[in-house]
Amino acid sequence: MVERVPKWRDVFADLSTQEIAIFEPSGLAQALKAGWTLVDVRPAAEVEARGTVDGALEAPLFEASKAINLKNLLLASMAVQATALNVDWLDALPADGNAKVIFMCDKGGEVERTGMNPVGTQSRSLVAAWVAAQVGFENVGWLRGGHFDVLRYEAGEPTMRDLQLAAREEWRERTTSE
Repeated sequence: MVERVPKWRDVFADLSTQEIAIFEPSGLAQALKAGWTLVDVRPAAEVEARGTVDGALEAPLFEASKAINLKNLLLASMAVQATALNVDWLDALPADGNAKVIFMCDKGGEVERTGMNPVGTQSRSLVAAWVAAQVGFENVGWLRGGHFDVLRYEAGEPTMRDLQLAAREEWRERTTSE
């Protein structure tokens, strides 16, 4: 059982050596039809406020921290709720370690290395995928762009990934034509 999540740099290094499937919002419905289970790892209040994908299991990865320490006091002084790993969240996952599980949070993070971001972007869904792999799940994936991009995709709008790729291409064209 994982009781504490290490620093993102260490999680990212681990993720880089594991086969974690990447799902785009455009392929989510097909993945679910193929037997993958979608797990929403956002807190219940966030799911209640913004909704979730039909059929998603709700398993909040983090919960409000009850610890009294300097870090939590500083966060509270800035009106930020300190969180800790929800040790019960694995109970909401399919009991079969061979189950195919896709984790979703709000924005989805990123595992792609770029010059400006050599260790990807941390997200709850990527941390959940890492934890699941640590406890023996073999078929693990995460939803790039998270719930935010699912909503954009369903509305017919470009996802953040689409916008990033378009901006990157525009930058390449500008810098190579000069």
